[in-house]
Amino acid sequence: MVLSVEKREMILKLHEEGLSHSKKAQIIGCSLSTIKNILKNYALNNSLEPKKASGRKRTLVPRIERVIKNLILDGKCHNLGQIKSYLYKNYNVQTSINTIRRSLLCNDVTLKV
Repeated sequence: MVLSVEKREMILKLHEEGLSHSKKAQIIGCSLSTIKNILKNYALNNSLEPKKASGRKRTLVPRIERVIKNLILDGKCHNLGQIKSYLYKNYNVQTSINTIRRSLLCNDVTLKV
């Protein structure tokens, strides 16, 4: 759960007032673990800003995933190689066939054999 900076400041203020973690969670409307994590991160970094998202950056943005889905549904492409070529020629997007396959699986689209 990502809380606004205002709610994070409120958590810090309630902490300084000496309220219990469970009472803070009840007042803010979030889980006890969220309260603990925010206070822990504040103690480590002296900042209430949320952490940057970890992990690898997405190869395909949602718009390109929609393009892939529509290429199959509209019958413009019939295999993964055609989709890969189309994306490179029209959108300058270089991606692997496995990434295209995962995108289709996530969008519940199957290639017709």
